[in-house]
Parts: sequence; C-alpha cells; structure tokens
Amino acid sequence: MPRQRYPGDKSVYPLKKFTYDKDKDIYLCPKGTSLNKKGYSKSRNSIIYQSSKKTCSLCPDKMQCATGKHGIRTIHRHIYQEDVESALSNLKKPKAKEMAVFRKSVERIIAEAKGFHGMSRARLRGISNVKEQCLMTAVVQNIKRLAAWTKKKASPANQLMVIKTKVAKIVEALNYRFLTSHYFSFITI
Repeated sequence: MPRQRYPGDKSVYPLKKFTYDKDKDIYLCPKGTSLNKKGYSKSRNSIIYQSSKKTCSLCPDKMQCATGKHGIRTIHRHIYQEDVESALSNLKKPKAKEMAVFRKSVERIIAEAKGFHGMSRARLRGISNVKEQCLMTAVVQNIKRLAAWTKKKASPANQLMVIKTKVAKIVEALNYRFLTSHYFSFITI
C-alpha cells in the first residue's frame, strides 16, 4: 500500500527545514534554536520535541513558526521515523524501481487468477488439493499467454502446431498423479 501523503505544514518553517541531531537527540530550527525532547505521545506513537518559551519569544519569525497557543514550536517524531526514512531512501534506488515494475506484473497475474479463474477461494480442502487447483490455474494462464504469444509470432498455418507442441511439453511435465486427479478423471492413461 502506498504511503499516505498529508497536506503538511504550511508555516514559514515546515518540518523539513528542521534538522534532527541523532547524537544529541534534538531538533535544530533554521535559526539555530534547539528543540529538546519533552515526552511521548501515546496517541500519535511519537516523541515530542519542544523549544523553550524564552528562545521562541526572542525569534523574529515567532508568529509564523510557533503557531500553537503556548507560543512555542512543537515537533512530533514518530518512534520508527529512522526506519521510514531508510525505506523511503531505498525506494529511490534503481533496484527498488525495478522491483516495483516486477511487482506490478506479478500482482496483475494474481488478480487475473482471482478474477477470472476462481482463485479467490479454494474449491477443495487439503493442501495437496489446493496445490492442484493453483497449478491448474497456472497451466491455464500459461496456455493463454502461449496462445497470445503464438498469435503474434507464428504464421497462421503454423500457430496450431506450435501451441500443440508447447502444450504437450507442459502436460508431460505434469506428473501422473496430477493427471489422474479429479480434474483429468475423464482421461485414461
């Protein structure tokens, strides 16, 4: 699920202009004032950082920055903020973008299986029976893709022959037990 985006802080000094000092565990405002750790918010699952009233009262941008009723700047830092920042930086890497493209194709195939081939619910009970249902669905999807590929690549006279040989290879790859299951009970081997 994509990360939710919020309208954000529209003040003169939004949160992204503040820098976090990991060693001292404080935030520094753009004017150099430190916001120290004051407590923990259970409802927001975050650590609260606040400036002192004394330093904020001397700042010329107090009215635009410290908009709260107490006249001090407060910042909430989620307890997993480092992990979120790490994940967001990883998403910008080329490998992550490549995996996102791959994930879209996988999710499309699963959506097709659920929507058109009855994979939203298992029809049978037991791991082996459900495995058979999944394998049969995969075979059907592969045959559909093979037919579409053959239609594009092979000449019309050669299309049926290519499909027959490919399907024969797929059927050979399936084991005897699978072919004699209830899906293929009409076939005598």
